Amino acid sequence: MFHQFPHNFPQGLRLMLSGTDTSSLPPQLVSKVSERLGINESFFKEEWSPRLMNHKGAHGERLLAKMELGQLEECMNVVARQLQQSRHELSIRLYSVWAPVLEGVVALTEAILRQWVLLTFSTERSTPQIEKGECIE
Repeated sequence: MFHQFPHNFPQGLRLMLSGTDTSSLPPQLVSKVSERLGINESFFKEEWSPRLMNHKGAHGERLLAKMELGQLEECMNVVARQLQQSRHELSIRLYSVWAPVLEGVVALTEAILRQWVLLTFSTERSTPQIEKGECIE
């Protein structure tokens, strides 16, 4: 997952989440991935800021900051597609099957979403530009 990071991360995330429906994804794996990315309790307790998005991971790297917009979007889509597929296949069992890893997956997804917001939102743009969805140049 971290080999040639960040290029392989979305595919690794897809593989990791695909094991959730069969309960073969250990919660410790999600924790290790989050730890490597620098996502921990203090990441969410402090107020959101760009400084936090550059938080160092377990190996002293700022991995989230290395991800490009397209890779972040792909990661969010991977999680969304897996949840849709799991809901379709598992029906109401989704909650009991995903329960051991759900908190970790949500935290990981929130961190990815925060990094995406950091890359796409500019306080220097006017309100009409933001409402039109104009991209940062």
